[in-house]
Amino acid sequence: MSAVGVDPARGVTASTSPYTDEGWNVVNARDLVMFGSWATDDWRMYILNFPFSALEAAWMAAVGVGIVQARLLVIACGAVALGTLGIGLRRQLGGAGASLATAALAGSALLLYYGRLAYLEPLVMLWLIAALTLLVRARPSLATGIVAGIALALAIATKASAGFAAAGLLGGVAVAGWRDRGVRRAVLGAVLGLVAAALAWAIAFAVPNPAALATDLRIWAPEPLPHSVVALVRRITSYAGRSDGGIPLALPLLLAGAAGLLVVLVRHAELTAEQRRLAAASAGWFVVGMGVLLVVPYRPNRYLVPLLPPLAVLAGLGFALLARRAAERRALVMAAGLVLAVALVAPGVVLQLGWATTTPSTLPAVQARIATLVPAGSVIQGDLAPVLAMQARATTIVSRPATSVNPGDLYETRGVRWVLTTGPAPQWAALHPAAWAARTRELCVSWGPGETCLYRLP
Repeated sequence: MSAVGVDPARGVTASTSPYTDEGWNVVNARDLVMFGSWATDDWRMYILNFPFSALEAAWMAAVGVGIVQARLLVIACGAVALGTLGIGLRRQLGGAGASLATAALAGSALLLYYGRLAYLEPLVMLWLIAALTLLVRARPSLATGIVAGIALALAIATKASAGFAAAGLLGGVAVAGWRDRGVRRAVLGAVLGLVAAALAWAIAFAVPNPAALATDLRIWAPEPLPHSVVALVRRITSYAGRSDGGIPLALPLLLAGAAGLLVVLVRHAELTAEQRRLAAASAGWFVVGMGVLLVVPYRPNRYLVPLLPPLAVLAGLGFALLARRAAERRALVMAAGLVLAVALVAPGVVLQLGWATTTPSTLPAVQARIATLVPAGSVIQGDLAPVLAMQARATTIVSRPATSVNPGDLYETRGVRWVLTTGPAPQWAALHPAAWAARTRELCVSWGPGETCLYRLP
């Protein structure tokens, strides 16, 4: 359990996300467990990540609220995703190829870093892998397609940007298997499953809560499209040097996936129908997902995590094709597979060991301490309130007046008497100078970009 509680290592990303997003992702599930309501303020992101929030709420209702509990569920999702890939694609990749693909994905530095934090990406990865295994089966059908479509819809409902990867995956299957009647029926079923799930989501969330949905969209980071062809080219070419470390961290898988794709293209005639669909779906998944990432301006390295599985699959498929040619040299094939697996896994494992052994586990103790300091029924404001005060039986509020997310005089309207801040006073402090001047500092911790202090106001 202690390893699960280790803080996010510094320097892995330029984004402050590892110190804020775990709380923001979990806060609605936590509110449901503690207060019986999905949200106590404008922060209603469960509308846009419902599968994640629902699973976290069910899990924390059973085992309790806290960062370790929240992370354990995400770790389990990542483990199930790896098992689904290794077992679900064993027929298409063979034992050696499936093992290599699973090991390569499991050992990726990006997955090792984000896969143990309370992030959405591992669950997105699980849904997409599940859909892939269903759509490349030997005898696809309308029924399996519908289930695959629902899995794709769950990926999008967990994180909307997964829609691009889902479109590429489904498009690859359609292109590679369009001459097969069963594949056409499966693709139709997937579309039907997607549409049905989208309608269900709209009826349950979008139609009854248009204002909340609009607020959620303002919470997202803005992603304006380039205004000209020149700007588009600059964004694409700049990614190589401004990938937030994503390219170096994913480099082993990027190289292995590219090599696997090259083998597939050279030996395309040797592929079975299932393997053709698998290769096309994996290529579509990565290319479309990566294409969008190259165009948008905000692209932290965590956005690469859902694009890692298709690289692992292509690496496994390429190895499977090469191993087939050398089937009579079983010992050589096994040795080559082992060496390749070690080469793919070692960089990520070494980095993870370094992160784990040089980073303290302060967050569980901080959460417990704040829970003892803040009385039940209080209201705490601050960007870090959802993560640092996760265990306190208090309402946590993130205020972003510029985008009308929990704006206004929260001291007066919401009864805020506790504030977590790295220094700046909340906007409403100017309206209550005497109360702000009379604040007492209850606790200071080193978290995120600097020191964060908890203040109590009269």
